[in-house]
Amino acid sequence: MLAKKFRLPKETRFDNFSFSQPFFFLKIAKNKEKNSRFGVIVSKKVDKRAVVRNRLRRAFINCIDSQIIEIKTGYDTLFIVRKKSLEKESMELCASIRGSFLKNNLLK
Repeated sequence: MLAKKFRLPKETRFDNFSFSQPFFFLKIAKNKEKNSRFGVIVSKKVDKRAVVRNRLRRAFINCIDSQIIEIKTGYDTLFIVRKKSLEKESMELCASIRGSFLKNNLLK
């Protein structure tokens, strides 16, 4: 689980930048905080069962948490999970997340 200082508040607005991957849609915005903050949305369109949605959410959060030291500070990041991510293992999702961070120049 992410520490509270790394969690994205609900009232955050994303006007700046978005990025699409086969497994998720990524929205990025600059913030004025010392830390980068992250949020993960898994809608009922992905799967009706809450157990499956929570498992996906935890997989994304674990991937982010394992890379949190390498991520640049001062960004708000929102992951909107797509249905294709159900078919993938957590290691493949982590590789995809890391690749999107590299592509968007968010790693130190």
